[in-house]
Amino acid sequence: MSTRKEKLEMLETKLKDGVQQCFQDGSKYMQFLRTMSKFTSYSPRNCLLIAIQTDGQATYVASYKKWQSLGRQVQKGSKAINIFAPYTFKRKRDDGTEEEGLGFFATPVFDISATRVVMDDAPEIGLGQIDIPIEEYDSIIEAITAVSPCPVSFSEFKGTANGYYSPSSNSITVRSSLTDAMRIKTLLHEIAHAHLDNPDNREDDTKESRDIKEVRAESVAFMVSSMLNIPTDDYSFPYVASWEGTKDIKKLTSEMNMIKSTANRIFEDIQKYRGIEIAENSSIATE
Repeated sequence: MSTRKEKLEMLETKLKDGVQQCFQDGSKYMQFLRTMSKFTSYSPRNCLLIAIQTDGQATYVASYKKWQSLGRQVQKGSKAINIFAPYTFKRKRDDGTEEEGLGFFATPVFDISATRVVMDDAPEIGLGQIDIPIEEYDSIIEAITAVSPCPVSFSEFKGTANGYYSPSSNSITVRSSLTDAMRIKTLLHEIAHAHLDNPDNREDDTKESRDIKEVRAESVAFMVSSMLNIPTDDYSFPYVASWEGTKDIKKLTSEMNMIKSTANRIFEDIQKYRGIEIAENSSIATE
């Protein structure tokens, strides 16, 4: 039987392998983003572990005992999903005083698909996502435009781009002839740029490549579209494989925290404008 240390080391190895997969295969990266859009209270590295162990199919995970408390039983033979769980401990400083430390251990969780209801009064489990009929797209565009951090205009312009964000004027322009679905995705992409690329919002003047900026903005747009249940089949990430400097876990975590927090902020603003309460997907382990 593996020790706690060995389990943690195996999980770290799985995580490193997952990072490599993400940046070698755009479809794996999309699975990761889709998982982050479902598990908003989980850390990026736990979302990556869930994604690579379930091919992005997990919808709601909890521990064995947690499922029992919810009136569900994990079915015999079900494969566990291993993630990191935090714990605190006391340690002595050099001066003899104590301080609280934070560590992590590998813990198994199971997707709802691996469980069955065993109690008549078991609570209904769901992610609370809202299906958006195509006839509601106009109201969605109105909401997204209203929560934009800068002015938005819709017009025709030269070139092949569907839209653009101008840092100098801090404004967004979206091609008016786009279909409603593409207009939403383009607007979300440019709003992501407005949040992430506005010089006034950045703490440093580091020069970054266009590829990195595009991956970030498209990742945010993909996540928000997923949260809104707007089809994401036409998304692609051609720059992922060449996103240099992000293939280590610390850098990936930093980038994904930025993408995740920006997507959550935009989604929450949209739903608040629409008067829709956001259903939380609770987690047993976050970082």
